[in-house]
This record gives sequence, structure tokens and C-alpha cells, in this order.
Amino acid sequence: GTRPARLEDLGEAVPPAVGPGKRLLDLWLGSLALVVSAPLLGVAALAVRLDGGPAPVLYRAPRIGEGMRPFLALKLRTMRPDAGGSRVTVAGDARVTRVGLVLRRYRIDELPQLFNVLRGEMSLVGPRPERPLWVDRFSIENAHYADRQRVPAGVTGWAQVHGLRGDTSIEVATVAVRLGHIENPKPSDFPENVIGGHLAHDVAS
Repeated sequence: GTRPARLEDLGEAVPPAVGPGKRLLDLWLGSLALVVSAPLLGVAALAVRLDGGPAPVLYRAPRIGEGMRPFLALKLRTMRPDAGGSRVTVAGDARVTRVGLVLRRYRIDELPQLFNVLRGEMSLVGPRPERPLWVDRFSIENAHYADRQRVPAGVTGWAQVHGLRGDTSIEVATVAVRLGHIENPKPSDFPENVIGGHLAHDVAS
């Protein structure tokens, strides 16, 4: 009942969806986005520090990426330092700070993930990364869920851009990932997703 340890264990072969061209585009657009968003990111980081005191400004969220490799997704901290990270965030969650509410509403808390993109841990567009616990669970519940790990995790994704968020069933989301990122990737969706500003809201902190 545990997640596959290697990409080869994911099951049936699926054509690769990511080539060197996308990585180059990630580096170019990711660097540009980081430069453009640097002033906003700086102001947001300062607001987090003033609102939350000496606690770390960045939250490092354990996630599973391409090839089942674990990594730490970077976010601006939006919860109290003593909130813990084992529970899913819900509407009106008392653990979310005042500044955190604003950052989450406009997806500003996700901007540090541009550093993950530059480090090669994520792509600008791809299936949103999940916690190891949920990857274990969903891989058992849905035979094709692990297909998500055949491509890099994304700051935003096909499913989110097309309105599949939050309470979307895992079956529907899995089909969306297969169609949008693996079996029928469209290069034209890439700049549309990024430039359109559709940053997915990760319901977990």
C-alpha cells in the first residue's frame, strides 16, 4: 500500500510529455516572472514578517514531484507558526493569518515556487504537487493517479486552468492530468496558462 519507489513502477508506458524545449521555456519565463514579481514578493515577505514576528517567512512544504522524487515546495507562510501542516486548509480556517488570507486569495503565497522552477524541481505548467501522504492514498484509490509523476509538478496546471479545483473528484482530476499534461500536451496552453495568471490554489498549507 505504499507509493512506487521508482518511475518504472508506475505501470503502463505513457509517452513522455516533457522535452528540453519546455525546460528552456521554464527557465526563460521563470526568470522573467521572478524579476517582474520581485517587488511584490519583497513586500509580501515583509508583510508576513511584520504580521508573524520572527517565525520563518518561507514555508517548505514536502511534496512529491516527477519520478516520485520528494522535494520542498516553497511558499510564503500564511499560517501561524504553531499551526502544523497535517490538516487540509478549509474556508474560515483560524490558523490562517490576516496577511495569509490576502496572499492566498491572490495566490501570492505561491510566487516563491518560481525558485523551484529554476532549480528544476517544478515546471511553470504541470499537475500540482501533492503531499507524500496523499500520493500514497490516491495511488491506491486510483490506478492511474501515479501518471501525474511522469511529468514535472507545476506552479499551475491544466486542471486548475479549466476549473478543476478544491472538491474535484480524484477520478476527474486524474483524467484531466492525463489529457492535459501527458497524452495530449498542447504547447499553446503553456504561455496561456502562465501569462493568464492562473496560479492554482493549493488547499493544503
